[in-house]
Amino acid sequence: MNGRPRLFGGRRAQLGVILTALLVLAGVIVLFSLTTDQRGQGFGLSGEGDAAAYASLGTQGPTFDSATSLVQALADRGVTCEGLESRPAGSGELDAGRCKIGADDVVIRVFQDPGARNRYLASIGALLGEAGVESVPRVAGPNWLVSADTDATAQLVQDSIAGELLR
Repeated sequence: MNGRPRLFGGRRAQLGVILTALLVLAGVIVLFSLTTDQRGQGFGLSGEGDAAAYASLGTQGPTFDSATSLVQALADRGVTCEGLESRPAGSGELDAGRCKIGADDVVIRVFQDPGARNRYLASIGALLGEAGVESVPRVAGPNWLVSADTDATAQLVQDSIAGELLR
């Protein structure tokens, strides 16, 4: 040894770090390719046929043009969603935000149209199904989706602004 400490324990360890980084990068590329379609729309795991399965969900209830308008509708019915923070809108979304109803974190997505909402639901359903993970309680309206930490909060949202409870 020449007196300098080895950061990663020698060439073999450095090679291991490089190979690990390459494997992680390859995994990210594969995941990205599975979750985007040819136009980069973010719904590659499910086709229009899968989205059609969601067409009849949440057709009753109001439509919204922003997360703020949805939060206002809740407030008008006595449900306070505190600390609304804007989130970057994803593919097909007009707006997105996060707030708290009681102790529950709530995520609000307002979509451009029901088709965009359906494609999102199909995409998320496919991802969760492949991962073997259950979804959080959600309420779907004609062009919106509210996700909550608990069934009770999702039920409160549904009781306030309609939509359909999804579990």
